Amino acid sequence: MSGENGDLRPVSADRPAGKKPRASSWRYWLFAGHQYSPQGGFVDFRQSFASIEEAVEEVSAMELLYGEGWWHIVDIKKQKVIKDGVF
Repeated sequence: MSGENGDLRPVSADRPAGKKPRASSWRYWLFAGHQYSPQGGFVDFRQSFASIEEAVEEVSAMELLYGEGWWHIVDIKKQKVIKDGVF
């Protein structure tokens, strides 16, 4: 698992620092980290969103805060990565 990615927290999260994110019924899930590791699994989950646009906004905020890293937005209804990149 990718413990080195655990410190890359969502910027817009409404939870105290150090609390693990919870998966919700939102359709679009954001996974991100400092170093890409395919075995990172759910450790790399950051937050879920109702729209792709909200997830992309979060990626932009994370880029400003953290400077470098990778990200994937997963559509859980279609069960596939729909956007990805590095920042």
